[in-house]
Parts: sequence; C-alpha cells; structure tokens
Amino acid sequence: MDLKRVLTTVLGLPIVALLFVLGNEYVIGVAVLIVSIISMYEYFEAVKKVAKPIQWVGYLSNLYIVGAMFLETEKLLHFVALSIPVVMLLLFLNVILTDMKITFKDVAYTLVGIMYVPFFFMFLELVRKLEFGKVLFAYTF
Repeated sequence: MDLKRVLTTVLGLPIVALLFVLGNEYVIGVAVLIVSIISMYEYFEAVKKVAKPIQWVGYLSNLYIVGAMFLETEKLLHFVALSIPVVMLLLFLNVILTDMKITFKDVAYTLVGIMYVPFFFMFLELVRKLEFGKVLFAYTF
C-alpha cells in the first residue's frame, strides 16, 4: 500500500467535506474541478498501460462540471444532453484526423473515463443541491 495515497486520503477527505459543508458555490466549484482533474489524471495513468486515451478531451470534459454547478437542476438535463454529442464528435474527429492512429479502443477508454469521473462529480453536485424536503417527499410517494 502506498503511504502517499493513504495520507492524501486521510488529509484530503476532511478538507473536501468541510468545503462542501461550509463553502459557497464558487469555492465548491473550484474545489470540485480540482478534484475532478486529479481524478481524471489518475484514471488516465491507470489506463495508459492498455490504451492511449485522448487526454485533452477528458480534461476538457471536466469543465462541464463547473458549468453544471451554476445551472438550475431543470436545465442540467439539457446541458448533459447537449454535451454528450459534442464529446462524441470530438472523440471521433480525433480518430479521423489522426488517420486511424487513435483506435476505437482508445476512444472507448476515454469515454468511459469521462462518464466515470466528470459525470460522477456532476451528480454529486446534484445531490448537494437537493433540499431535504424534496428528497423526503420524493421517497414518500
């Protein structure tokens, strides 16, 4: 077990929890963006052993988190629905422009990383925005 990773978790988790509880929208937005970029980097480092992910598209997709944080919950669905075709277009344009040096396997690993990291953090933000009354009402009926 890597001591550096354990210490980062032990020290970082309480700081992130405090940011979510005490921070305002902008502080939380920056904190989540930083954590998302670090998480995407870790994902790409793990995947580099089996594929060549398209990293710039992955990192660019982290900016969707910041955009999603400042949207109302109702508009977020439209935001996500518009972002998926844009990300797919960017990924497959890379395949075409590199003359198939980037394979569909690379695109798949990149897309899984985008769904795994930035969209996960976007839904964490949705959970944070929920009010207790709405959640209680939704589970009651």
